[in-house]
Amino acid sequence: MIRVEASGKTIEEATEAAVLKAGVDRDLLTIEVVSVPKKTGFFGLKMSDAVVAVMYEEEKPEEKKEEIKEVKKEIKKEKPAAFPETRKERPREEKKAESPAEPVSGETAEKAKQVLLEMLSKMGVTCDIEVTENGRELILNIVGDDVGTVIGRRGETLDALQYLLSLCVNKGKEEYIKITLDAENYREKRERTLEKLANKLAAKVVENKRSVTLEAMNPNERRIIHAALQDYKGVTTTSIGSEPNRRVVISSTEYRRPPRQSRGRRGYRPRPSGSPSDEN
Repeated sequence: MIRVEASGKTIEEATEAAVLKAGVDRDLLTIEVVSVPKKTGFFGLKMSDAVVAVMYEEEKPEEKKEEIKEVKKEIKKEKPAAFPETRKERPREEKKAESPAEPVSGETAEKAKQVLLEMLSKMGVTCDIEVTENGRELILNIVGDDVGTVIGRRGETLDALQYLLSLCVNKGKEEYIKITLDAENYREKRERTLEKLANKLAAKVVENKRSVTLEAMNPNERRIIHAALQDYKGVTTTSIGSEPNRRVVISSTEYRRPPRQSRGRRGYRPRPSGSPSDEN
């Protein structure tokens, strides 16, 4: 038999402590009260703790081994033998391959070309149109002598024609077709010009530590400026204002202390009027 003792202010507390200390189910224990709380000390002002002993039989090593073997056997019996096969029988869900976007049909490309020709005819512009298909995008390039009229101031006329053409082509279409309208590769030339301008102004900002505000631009041109300077060391770009007067600001990332106001010669004090030294 194994005997475990524990103490507590009451018999119940001592019993609970002894059970926890033994680590065995309470139903398997023999409980014995060794001592009950008693008044002690001067005038009996103090109380002694209760002491409780619990006893249980220790299992033999052979019995523990046999019990472990029986538990393992029960676990093997309960484990389903067909578990691996069950997993194999589950069909794997095949990912549905996304079908590539259907290219623009020749009929749609021809329609876009004819609509654009009609627009230009009403503007009194005679020119040729080159159509290029790129997936769900149509690129129409205007070629001729009157492209300056089509481009307009900073490409404003070209952007307006592109917007109107996109509305006409996509009317009644379930899948959107992107329309890009160009004139004698104006957009590519304009992009290179803006990139050179952005780098030139950024160099000035780094040198002078002062921000520079560009003229009003459309969203596409502002994106070109931001992209050109996103990795430029020493500057950062932001957009201010509202359309159509939204502008890009190129600022320095380094702080420059403003110059101090000149106060004249050190120690100099202006003389009051009417002093003896003033000449009459």
